Amino acid sequence: MIYVYKDRIINVEWTVLKGTSTVKENFDRALVKLFLIGPHEKFLLKANAKDGIVSAEVPQGLPEGVYSVEIIYIKNWLGVDRPPKMPDRFPIDCRGNDRCIMRSRKDNLFAITEYESEATEIGEGEVVIRVKTSTASYGYDGLSAYEIAVLRGDFEGTEGEWLEWTHERIVSDVKDLLDKLKSRDTRFVVKTKSQRDNLKDLREGDEVYVIDDGIAYILETENGKRTWKPCDYGTVTSKYILSLIAGMPGFVADRAIADEFGKRIVDEYLTRDAVRNYMNEVFNDLFVNNPPTIMDGMITVDMLSDAVKQLIGFGPIVNFPDDEFLTTKGGRITPKDRNYDPNNYSGMGRKILRKNMVNGVNVLTQKMMSCPNTVYVITYDYSLRGQTITVPENCVLQFEGGTITNGVIKLNNTLLIGNPRIHCNIAGTIKNTTIHINWFGVDNTGNIESTNAINNVLLAGHGKIIYFDGTYKINPIASSSKEYDGGIRPISNQILKFTDDSKLIIDGQTAEYYSILSIYKVENVSIYGVNIEGDISNHIGDEGEFGFGIAISSSKNINLYNCKSSYNWGDGYIFLSTGSEESNNFNCNLYNCEAHYNRRQGLSIVALYEGRINNFKATNTGILKYTVPAAGIDIEPDAIRYDERIKVTINNYISENNFGGALHIVPAHLMHDNVTDDHREFYVQVNGLSSNLDGSRNTSVLLPALRYSSVTTNSNLSNKIKGLVELNNITISNSYMNPLEFRNMVDNGLPIIINNLVVLNPKVDSNFAKSMSAVLKFYNPTTYDYTNSAKLTIDNLRIIDTRIDNRVSYLIFSTFGNSPKNIHLFNVENPSMEGGTNIPYFIEEDSEVKYNIPPTYTVSGDNHFLLSNGSNNYWGYRIIFNNPSTKNFRLPKADTVSNFKITVENIQEEHNVHSRFFPGDKINFPLIYTKDPSLDLPPLSSVEFIQKSDKSWDVYKSTDKIIPTLNPYYGNSRNAIKEFSNPMLGHSYYDTDLGVTLSLSETGWVNPDGTSVDKQKFVNHNSQITLPNIIYKIVSDIDLNGATLTLPSGCTLDFQGGSFSNGTIVGNGTTILPYGYKIQNASLKGSFKYLDGINAVNSDGICLNNVYDVLDAKNLAKETISNYQLVDSDYSILPQFRNIRSVRLATGAFAGFPTSVVHNDVLYCFYYQAASHTSTPGVHENLHYKYSSDNGDTWSDEKELVLPVSDSSGMFRSYRAAYAIPFNSNVLLGVFVTTSDSSDTKGSFTMLFEVSIDSSNNISIVNQIKVPILNNGSLVNSYQDNTITDSMIIGGNIIKVGSSYLFSCYTSSKANYIFSFDGDFTNNTHITTFDIIPYNGMVYTEHAFIKFSDTNFYIVFREDARRENTPIFKYNTSTSKFELFAVIDDVAYDGLDAVLVNDNTAVIMGRDWKNYYTPCRFALMNDSGKVYIDNAKYYGDVLGRDCGYCSLQVINNKLVVLFYIKTSAVNYDYNVVETEINVNKLVNLMYY
Repeated sequence: MIYVYKDRIINVEWTVLKGTSTVKENFDRALVKLFLIGPHEKFLLKANAKDGIVSAEVPQGLPEGVYSVEIIYIKNWLGVDRPPKMPDRFPIDCRGNDRCIMRSRKDNLFAITEYESEATEIGEGEVVIRVKTSTASYGYDGLSAYEIAVLRGDFEGTEGEWLEWTHERIVSDVKDLLDKLKSRDTRFVVKTKSQRDNLKDLREGDEVYVIDDGIAYILETENGKRTWKPCDYGTVTSKYILSLIAGMPGFVADRAIADEFGKRIVDEYLTRDAVRNYMNEVFNDLFVNNPPTIMDGMITVDMLSDAVKQLIGFGPIVNFPDDEFLTTKGGRITPKDRNYDPNNYSGMGRKILRKNMVNGVNVLTQKMMSCPNTVYVITYDYSLRGQTITVPENCVLQFEGGTITNGVIKLNNTLLIGNPRIHCNIAGTIKNTTIHINWFGVDNTGNIESTNAINNVLLAGHGKIIYFDGTYKINPIASSSKEYDGGIRPISNQILKFTDDSKLIIDGQTAEYYSILSIYKVENVSIYGVNIEGDISNHIGDEGEFGFGIAISSSKNINLYNCKSSYNWGDGYIFLSTGSEESNNFNCNLYNCEAHYNRRQGLSIVALYEGRINNFKATNTGILKYTVPAAGIDIEPDAIRYDERIKVTINNYISENNFGGALHIVPAHLMHDNVTDDHREFYVQVNGLSSNLDGSRNTSVLLPALRYSSVTTNSNLSNKIKGLVELNNITISNSYMNPLEFRNMVDNGLPIIINNLVVLNPKVDSNFAKSMSAVLKFYNPTTYDYTNSAKLTIDNLRIIDTRIDNRVSYLIFSTFGNSPKNIHLFNVENPSMEGGTNIPYFIEEDSEVKYNIPPTYTVSGDNHFLLSNGSNNYWGYRIIFNNPSTKNFRLPKADTVSNFKITVENIQEEHNVHSRFFPGDKINFPLIYTKDPSLDLPPLSSVEFIQKSDKSWDVYKSTDKIIPTLNPYYGNSRNAIKEFSNPMLGHSYYDTDLGVTLSLSETGWVNPDGTSVDKQKFVNHNSQITLPNIIYKIVSDIDLNGATLTLPSGCTLDFQGGSFSNGTIVGNGTTILPYGYKIQNASLKGSFKYLDGINAVNSDGICLNNVYDVLDAKNLAKETISNYQLVDSDYSILPQFRNIRSVRLATGAFAGFPTSVVHNDVLYCFYYQAASHTSTPGVHENLHYKYSSDNGDTWSDEKELVLPVSDSSGMFRSYRAAYAIPFNSNVLLGVFVTTSDSSDTKGSFTMLFEVSIDSSNNISIVNQIKVPILNNGSLVNSYQDNTITDSMIIGGNIIKVGSSYLFSCYTSSKANYIFSFDGDFTNNTHITTFDIIPYNGMVYTEHAFIKFSDTNFYIVFREDARRENTPIFKYNTSTSKFELFAVIDDVAYDGLDAVLVNDNTAVIMGRDWKNYYTPCRFALMNDSGKVYIDNAKYYGDVLGRDCGYCSLQVINNKLVVLFYIKTSAVNYDYNVVETEINVNKLVNLMYY
């Protein structure tokens, strides 16, 4: 349909075809009338008919609405002789041939709209609408009275004007009648004229109606004599009314209800009935509501009707029903049934079911219930007597005390109302949105098994909410011996709700396989509050372990809330695959669910992708009876089915007294050859686990509190699994066995990360080996090769042991003599353990332990302290010497220990300690000897020894006082280099000439930082600068005292805390390092440059970077970034800023597009988290967020911001990027949304949300609104997700201007729309177009606003020229437009943000697309629009990986930068990180 903007000129050109042919109609001799039919009026248009085309102009100013057109014409009309005015009938050649009257109609031809954004025809000028239809003939009575009047030539106005005209005629005629009637005084009714003549007390003008004559008489007097004059208007009876109607043939014709093709005609028109009803109202007003006076005795019995005679006693009283709601049957009044008859506006039919007694039984038969669209009222108890009754379609069963039993009733989209009681089997479909299971006679006492009855209701209640209230006994046996579809089975799109005291119970079973509640191959099911109790106490036999409370198999979008599943022979809950391709469970979640006293498992996760387990509690698994694993949760694909990928997040899990432990994680079976490579995924993240009293109680079954198993006997080690196990905030208290056990840590096993692990008082039984209470136990049998073990990282391990006896024996213990490798423990805090054996035991290559406070051992013996060969007992310790009698310390032989690390401290003030090595050990001091070397530790000194994989020792000095014993040379002569005839490697001395300590290495004498003295020199005085091509490190403040310093060619000035002042410096191709640069009151001449070759001094001799100590040059070196564990053997990050902290590490996935906002002094970071950089079709993806109360130093656990699902069936939303700004007391979010169906992504649009944040930092949606979107080039306000044909993507920050909010969206049509939002969420008409940056060959996408006090700028990324420049637009108040102002050359900022750092300075940050996958960088802009580009950049890593999409906040004079970064570390992809820069130092980077 065409939408035309109001007040446009519209012309209709209508081609009319003959019948169904393609031949145009001939209008040469036809009378043609063209009507326009609007929402409230029908217009006659001035039409011109020629050559089969009828054209007409539509009048302007039509009201908003949808318009249709209709043409009526009479063939062979023109040219026929006829009177000036059309006679009552048609001309002679049309009489008897009604097919000469022809009609054609086109519904919904166009619409008039007041909103230009809705119009498909906008602008100015004429709109021509062309239409082509066929025609058919109509009879005379197929026309309305209005149409007949128009054809007769009696009328030419609209239909509304016609109705007013006819109304006026009727009113005029009736008014005449009223005037005549109202001129009379008193009216009487008598039987005969004799009675009339005998009337007394009459006055002249009184009226008397004589029944016998049927005439009314008026009394007249003349000279005292009475005479009776008949009324001049005749008798006022129904005959009069009929005659009145007969006199108005032009406006009382009824029209046909359908044409000859059966098409119903629905036009409004004035009917005979309407006129008749109007006249009856007039008659009632005159004669009924104002009745005549009837004198006593004037009405005799003979004059009464039979009904009246009966009423007053002349016979039996018969009450005559209205025959509409009541009728007579057998002489009795009874409610009348009503059949469904839409042609007579019947509404639904209605039948009251009567008794039907058959052999003493009230039987309901099919014949009694045979009409569709009917309400059946059930007041009696009926038996079906075993038969099947089918309810006709779209009926209502209204129960008023009745019941249906004993048979099958097949419902057919049937609505049940009243108090339904269907105590028989059911089939078909129920129309109710909510259904109560107890309506259907299901036993809710737990005494009678009710499985089939419940499942029949569930089948009939497709897409409904089913309520349960009571205890229900279930038969849990599956349809086949090993299928988990037993018990009650919800169907897709269904919700089951159980009251608080409801239960599902079973009798004792003998079967090995059963499931009480089976969610089997369905989608979109939610279950609330089910409480399941299995048969562990009365199970028959001891076989099997697969009796499940709730089994979820090959299903999607399943949610369980507040459920309990206990006492089951197998598991409380299990997620399974049914074996076919893509048969995994997807997006299945448990919320606030519990499992207690189950035999095998509280929860088993065999097959689940994108699952979430929130606030789960498992207790006492395996306590009454057990079969292994007997764990609270077991995550273990079994590899016998095709698709058992795992991707699960567990939040806030409480485990207590589970015999098999709290958690078993077993990815091993995915290495089986049955599994294809694309299905080898295993991602597990646990955020919050509290374990107490977990683990096995005896040595026959060794089950720890938490177990991880990398491989099993059926694993093929060549099959690599993709994934990660991440455990955060884990507390294990009072475990019966080892708190943690790691089995078979082979190369292809998954990496494991544990953050914040607390172990409290592991139980130690005197009958147990002490190894069973080691905090970390490794079970590594010789079956496998452990050359390259999977990586285990534990950060922040705290061991708390408050006991006196039976304390923890080992931190690490390994069985079978195979020491674990690749073990990394950071920030370990543990108590002193017994016997000196509490330190790591048997760990080998590529492993490390870092204590927060290393354990200490104070040597108190005499003379010697020797560590025996093969002993790791003091790994990581601090050995303290404070006894003068202990003079020697000896390390074990290097090849007898594994990765041994120890610190030796001499805290004595007067005595040395002699440290010795075994002969033949290689010592990297860098002393290199093959005989017995040693080191002397002077008083108050320390040294750290680390055994390396090549069986040598690295020695790290903690002080400068350590003296190599076999090096006789040491001293501090200025010319010592020349004097030493045979210096030893490692020797060091203080060079008084250079003012630094130099050391001798294999490559020669080196500076303290390891650089050669031939390439770098430390400078304390300008006289030391003499040689070319040297890096001079300025370490002192050098006053030139007015002299001129001419620099040698090709040298570099590196300011390391020093400076130049008061003189002239002449450069000679001199390179200046900008970091720490300081030249004051000095003139610069000659040539100076930066490292990248850019001129560093302007024509005035002023350095372009006149600030010092901005960024520490040492940060250019590779270093590990704190709290951001992305470093492996071949990878490290090259930061430009000192601290880059992790906000969200994506485990083998994507976390990015961050935005931030400060609310109530808390910093919030929102980001997109998904499997990959792009949206996944068929998945609803929410935003996630974290918050920081200390301005980004530390971050909370992750929270999910749940956003609305799609408003279109079969569509999904992916909320990808957000931009935030404070909004009143809440926050305004602008969110970019991508839509998809189950297989492909579709269009994109933008939504605005007002969200509130409570004191617990939970975020709730207050208001929401869709941003208008383009449709065929025009903005559309109202649309559904599945109608989007364009994209409208918010791509930058939101600013507040006055009381409104400005934001911008880019589109697939290559134009940028800048919108203004007034803050009203009533509808999206409150979002108006502020400006449009049109497409002019430049494609603009991401952008940022900068708002100074009186100037607004708009910086935008050019997608079409991503390696050229960044345009800047400035708002022109005179034109109310953003106009191109300048460009930033050679930088293309992508994913940018901007923020004011003071009143006249803004910082711009973004990824520099100049070279893809290279640094992000920042620029500074002042309020005049001048831009200064700084060299500061931040990288993904040294390999140049992707980073970007900034979000900026200024907090406490610091610029907080949130961005995402792509890394190369194993198991990480894109990650959200944060850094900060001092604002003052940043502003000083501007080039003046």
